[in-house]
Amino acid sequence: MDFFLQKYFDLSNKRKLGTSVSASLLFVLTKLVLPAESNFLFFLLTELLGLLTFFAWSLFLFDFVYGQSSDPIGILMNSMILGALVYFLLSVSPEYLSAEDNLISLLLRYAFTFVIIASSAYVFVVLRELFFAHQKSNPSLYFNTMVLLFILAALTARMFENNVQYDFIGESLTGIAIAVSVINSIRVAWIAFISKKQKRILLLLSLILIGLFGTIFGFTEKQHSNFLAVLSPALNKLTGLIFLYGTIYFVVVFFTALFHLPTAEAIDRKTHELTSLMDLNKLITRVLDFNELVDTITEMTRDVCNCQSAWLVTAFEDKLEVNSANNIGKEEAETITVTLFNKNMINREGLTELNSLEQAGLVNNLKFQSIIIAPLNIHGKNIGFLFTAKRQSLGFDKEDKVAISAFADYAAVAIENSKLIEQSIEKERMEKELDVAREIQRKILPKEKPAIPYLEVSASFIPAFEVGGDYYDFFKIDEEHSGFVIADVSGKGIQAAFIMAEVKGIFESLSKINLSPKEILSQANEILKKSLDKKSFVTAVYGVLNTKTGKFKFARAGHAPVLHKQNSGIKSYVPRGIGLGISSTPDFIKTLEEMEIQLGNNDIIVLFTDGINESKNARNEEFGYSRLERVIVESGPVSTDDLSSQIIKEISLFAKGNIQHDDITLVIFKWNFKNKLDGEN
Repeated sequence: MDFFLQKYFDLSNKRKLGTSVSASLLFVLTKLVLPAESNFLFFLLTELLGLLTFFAWSLFLFDFVYGQSSDPIGILMNSMILGALVYFLLSVSPEYLSAEDNLISLLLRYAFTFVIIASSAYVFVVLRELFFAHQKSNPSLYFNTMVLLFILAALTARMFENNVQYDFIGESLTGIAIAVSVINSIRVAWIAFISKKQKRILLLLSLILIGLFGTIFGFTEKQHSNFLAVLSPALNKLTGLIFLYGTIYFVVVFFTALFHLPTAEAIDRKTHELTSLMDLNKLITRVLDFNELVDTITEMTRDVCNCQSAWLVTAFEDKLEVNSANNIGKEEAETITVTLFNKNMINREGLTELNSLEQAGLVNNLKFQSIIIAPLNIHGKNIGFLFTAKRQSLGFDKEDKVAISAFADYAAVAIENSKLIEQSIEKERMEKELDVAREIQRKILPKEKPAIPYLEVSASFIPAFEVGGDYYDFFKIDEEHSGFVIADVSGKGIQAAFIMAEVKGIFESLSKINLSPKEILSQANEILKKSLDKKSFVTAVYGVLNTKTGKFKFARAGHAPVLHKQNSGIKSYVPRGIGLGISSTPDFIKTLEEMEIQLGNNDIIVLFTDGINESKNARNEEFGYSRLERVIVESGPVSTDDLSSQIIKEISLFAKGNIQHDDITLVIFKWNFKNKLDGEN
């Protein structure tokens, strides 16, 4: 039968229904056309078609029942209704159906027959579904053997009734079929998986089905007063055997359910605990909201452990916080927690059971008679406690304690996982923010070096993982003047990038209307003071080079020194000035100093941010200004690109093995006075 089921699975419901209806019509036609009573072969053919019709309907109904063993009460209710319908049809007066061999009587007879076939087929499919439900091994052989015996017994129902010599064959097959039915009736493993309430309903249903199915079997045994037996002895026999099997099966079901009833509550509780733990295990990876997680934990704990109240407390450096309280006020839960904790009545390593709270001084204030406290420990670290409380004086039994302990273990993992997920989300958010900041920084910094006559320019920018606010730019003011700026915005990330974008706009605008570095920095300070918060500021060096004379004017706003390399050595210029956005403009101007340098042939100006001098080695020593000056001096007469590469190389070797925490920005320009004179000559 399993082979036919597998093949039948591939057909649509419409095709299965069509097959069932076609088999039914073919059965009717053969009954009307073939003189079955006078010919054994015709009789055998019509009986086989009757059985084929029954199994065609069984296979069609299989789709409606398959997989419903999780709701046995529902399919048994349907079986009871259909069984009652079969009982009604079989109990209809045989005289009414066979009084006259007219068309109406014939149609009624066949209509009733097909209703009985369909109803019996449904009951058969239900019995098969229950037979296979929750079986660890495959019992197909036993069920298929029983079905084969049913078919053989049905076919021999009247085959040898006039031959006493072979009459024993039919009786023997029937006896063997009944014996196999009894053996198969003990497969009722599904009863253990239903609830106590369902078992009580099952007891009542079993009694009804036993009486109903037994009565139907009795009707099928009345060969001469049963219209189905007259129409098709094989179908009548098969129907009787199926309902007899159902009768035996539900006798076993009744007593099995009755014996399971006393332990049903404990089984239901264990099942509920297991389901809740599985649900909690799912929450470990699904729930991202911490508050939702702890509320679910306390709700499940209270439900499974059959306690009146539950609350969850997290602990950080001996600071306790009630994160969720179920059926108890947070203030009351906090009072209990803090009192017990202060009196060292809570065990961090295992369960704490308190059946008397008198020593805690809480008896007059509490409605609870017993409390269990389970520590939330993970990786050897205590992160909190799970409290459960009962009003009954009986307290918690061993099963309660095991369940609470298991819930606490899962809760600890879930809370830790929730924090890790939260940290992961925060990290992802920061990484996205850094990506945005890097993109802003990339677009703000100049894409190429300026082409200024008689001036060789080099610029290097090495971003750190954490985006800072380093910025440099070049401005062509007019035919004789070019502006240079290097700046460093306090802070990191997206905020620093946005401030840097604002600084770029300010300097681009101001450089076109003023040649004084001091005035430009003053106006920039006035603008930034209004837009920056108290924690933010900008350091900068702004300078203007006269490309005709080689005079370089600059002012400094709290930035790193300006280094000037000459043939005679190197000088560090640190004109007075505080960072932009720190103080009001009048105070800012008082501290600001402007300087002017006359550049000679091959003189070099080096501008940089603190990412260079603050680079640290493995011993946490800073690169410093002196090392930078030494590298510049010892580099000799090289191009600005070579000097920039040499400085970056020395910093990299110095800070080898240490993480770069700040952007490194370096701007170098070299005045080629000799090239200018040669060009004029």
